[in-house]
Amino acid sequence: MDNNFNYNTSDKSNKLLPIIIAIILIAIVGAGIFLLMKGTDGKKTDIKEASSFFLQNSEKKVALFNKDGNKLTDFIFTSAGSFLNGSALVRKDNESGLINENGKMLVDFGKYKYFLSYAGLYKVTDAENNYFLIDGTGKVITDVKDKKITSFIGINHFVLLEDEKNNTYSIINYQGKEVIKFPISSSSEDIPAVNLEDGYFSVFYNNKNYIFDVETDKEVVSFDTDVHHCVSDVSEDGNTIILNACSAWYTKLNKKSVKVFRNNKTIDLTDKCDNVFYESEVLLCSKNYKKNLLDKDLNLGVEYSKANVKDINTYALENSSSTSGVEFYQNGNLSKKVDCRHLPNKGRVNMTGTYLLRTDYNSNCAASPGLYEYYKANGEKAFDKTYVMAQQFDENGLAKVSDDKINYYLIDEAGKKIGQDYEVIFPQLNYYVVTKNKLKGVMDKDGKELLKPEYSTISVSLNKFVNKTHARITTTDSKYILYNLTDNKEIIKSDYQIKEYVNYFLIQTDEVKQYYTYNGKLIYEEK
Repeated sequence: MDNNFNYNTSDKSNKLLPIIIAIILIAIVGAGIFLLMKGTDGKKTDIKEASSFFLQNSEKKVALFNKDGNKLTDFIFTSAGSFLNGSALVRKDNESGLINENGKMLVDFGKYKYFLSYAGLYKVTDAENNYFLIDGTGKVITDVKDKKITSFIGINHFVLLEDEKNNTYSIINYQGKEVIKFPISSSSEDIPAVNLEDGYFSVFYNNKNYIFDVETDKEVVSFDTDVHHCVSDVSEDGNTIILNACSAWYTKLNKKSVKVFRNNKTIDLTDKCDNVFYESEVLLCSKNYKKNLLDKDLNLGVEYSKANVKDINTYALENSSSTSGVEFYQNGNLSKKVDCRHLPNKGRVNMTGTYLLRTDYNSNCAASPGLYEYYKANGEKAFDKTYVMAQQFDENGLAKVSDDKINYYLIDEAGKKIGQDYEVIFPQLNYYVVTKNKLKGVMDKDGKELLKPEYSTISVSLNKFVNKTHARITTTDSKYILYNLTDNKEIIKSDYQIKEYVNYFLIQTDEVKQYYTYNGKLIYEEK
């Protein structure tokens, strides 16, 4: 069970619209929905984070609870949709209304005959068959007697409004603000095509492409084109936007086109690249199945498959001399070469600037083959130690190594051992599931055993609703435990399996269903 409930509302003027509603509800299932706006300091702030959810009982009635487990309404609703922008559509006795996350009715039952959900807005019909567009608070934005509404695919933030009377298209955000308006072309039968990615959305209509910032609803760039360009990738700092021609699904023209928007300029890279994209914040150009780095001036750099890359100017590159070897580059310049070594890992695998090398099996080399060493970015050895097995340093600044391929342990970038020896060390999120004597435990990045290796199975997952990392555990005597790794405490232990959902977890026996919050509070029990 989850908190996405179907409800039956219909618009007699369009039999397809209930299907559209179902699609929208599937797209927004779950309560952990965030909408980003700019705060007073210009940084992103979350203005809407769903903090409540619905539960359905055996009689198919629905009640509202908050994340602390407090019951906000009785089981009085026939059905309910997911919260979007602070409100949810609920139904009772064949009438629909809007409720907020505190359980307060924003639009009372019976005020409107029909509701249709559109990207956080609602098309409603009153008793006199007048049509209106309202926001999530119930405020009327406009009448829609001579207007058509189309929800953007994949977007829960904007709607497209076609004004037949004034012959215009408008893009409206969830607050009812008009983002852009343009005339309907008499030469085009298509409606505007849209795409959303990484906080930007694109609109393509009548051979014009617009790119908007979702945070500000402001236009970033627009250009004339005969093909729709989708925002396919954005740099972490937001200063570079990658635009690739959308697939044939979005446009009738199956045409390649690659553009990069940077420093208020749009640069066409179609002749140079089949595709441009970020991989772990390294900008890459692919052409004929080969990937190269792109430098700050968007020129082709080193071939990606031959290098271990930290950033565009800092990388280690294998060479093909008679004794093999690895070259170290800093600021784009060669700083040192080490012979009789190669790179076991290539691509964007270097998170810390410490490189993993392996001694070569070349007959011209005196070094013992197949051993692992770590090197600094300048080509000097990081510490005087070799391993029979080693991995690249991870985002925690730790690497798994072994002296015998039987016992494994973690080291930091100074070569210091972190934690104990284990048979297996497997990273999950920012933790490590460890195995000793075939039993599982959990270690944190400081080497501390949060859970001693004495369990049959352990899996780690992040619950975004409460922003906590949990371990699901099976004990050797077939008990089940849900453990909060973030706060290092057991939530619950049960003889029965613990089923996790977005907003709560469920323990079900032959006699009873018990619903709990993620702090372990029993919120509802049904026999």
